[in-house]
Amino acid sequence: MRVAEIKPRGSVEDRESLPSLADFGWFDEGRGQPIIFLHSSGASRRQWARLREPWRDRYRALGLDLWGYGDTPLPAQPADFDLGREVALARSLLSRIDEPFHIVGHSYGGAVGLRLALDFPEQVLSVSVHEPVLFHLLRQEQCTEEWEEISRVSSEVLSLIDQHDLSGGARIFVDYWNGDGAWSSLTADQQERTANAARKAPLDFAALFGESDPLSRFGTLAGKVLLTVGERTRKPAAKVAALIGSVLGPGSLHVLPGTGHMAPITAPELIRPLIEGRIQLV
Repeated sequence: MRVAEIKPRGSVEDRESLPSLADFGWFDEGRGQPIIFLHSSGASRRQWARLREPWRDRYRALGLDLWGYGDTPLPAQPADFDLGREVALARSLLSRIDEPFHIVGHSYGGAVGLRLALDFPEQVLSVSVHEPVLFHLLRQEQCTEEWEEISRVSSEVLSLIDQHDLSGGARIFVDYWNGDGAWSSLTADQQERTANAARKAPLDFAALFGESDPLSRFGTLAGKVLLTVGERTRKPAAKVAALIGSVLGPGSLHVLPGTGHMAPITAPELIRPLIEGRIQLV
């Protein structure tokens, strides 16, 4: 079994121009301060429907399907894929506005959101992320137990995908983050969609494992970031959140009782007021 190959970080602008809005799925709705929503692996821009519903008349909501999800195709040049390619998608959508914005992200989308904030801090008003899975920090900070756990899960998922067993890879991924039996509880249509989305998993893991920002750099975002973590989440995600929280300062990390990794979808009522509180501090 293998772990996703680690790729060096590079500049998107050195490799390609920003993608055209015509080439991916997105939305731009409402009025007010702009918020860009960045979804988790295996999901799409539609994952935010419940969380943002009460805000429809209060904020301008922008969201997109990240590479390989929803209505956005897999990247044409996967060999050099990294989080910078996702940031390029977000920047294409953000070209529709001419003012600073807030970021809301979940899991893989949370990692993209933090990368966006680090690369363009002057444009970002606030960042609210639930369990941003920047797993490279586990390796850098020598968190051996957590690094070995997520490396094992990655290897199991990627091995099955390499064997063209998309359903098998998706099952391991879904059960890991949602709990044993979560895959079997899905309808046949949901399983088929999730299995198709698993084609992107190798690129997601490679992008996350290949990041290189040191933990200290996230401290430059202190005062801007709301970081949430589920009380019942997996150890690697909890450790990443704790690491980032340690450099953001007191009050930046909030533990959501009774929830796990999928809280933005399963318990939006717990996260929504925290995000709005963070936004209103600006």
